[in-house]
Amino acid sequence: MLCGARVALAQGDDPRAENYLKRAVALQPFIDTIFVNMGVIEWRRGNLPYAEANFRYALMLNPNKVEALYNLGLLHLSLGRKAHAEAALRRALALRPGSPEIQRALQKCRDADDMTREDPLHDEAFP
Repeated sequence: MLCGARVALAQGDDPRAENYLKRAVALQPFIDTIFVNMGVIEWRRGNLPYAEANFRYALMLNPNKVEALYNLGLLHLSLGRKAHAEAALRRALALRPGSPEIQRALQKCRDADDMTREDPLHDEAFP
């Protein structure tokens, strides 16, 4: 089911991805990846509090979930929470050293003064 959700997310078919994820959570409610993917869907919908809650729940299940840290960092950055963004992204980079995606996001933190809220960071989210 998670593979189907990933494919649907990559194709931009959030409703289909959500259906896969809801079935997966009914069977295995403690898989962190489910909640990272749900967070991405909620973010795309503009439901930022729900996106954040899903990323945080994934981190509660697995504090070392790089994808949750990365997406939470991007979400914080999009909301202007630079310090929170940088903290999450630094943790993600410590767990996945050399990641170009995380390094780019950290650079965006450093350049945050030049950013606007319209910057489509959610397009860079990865499940």
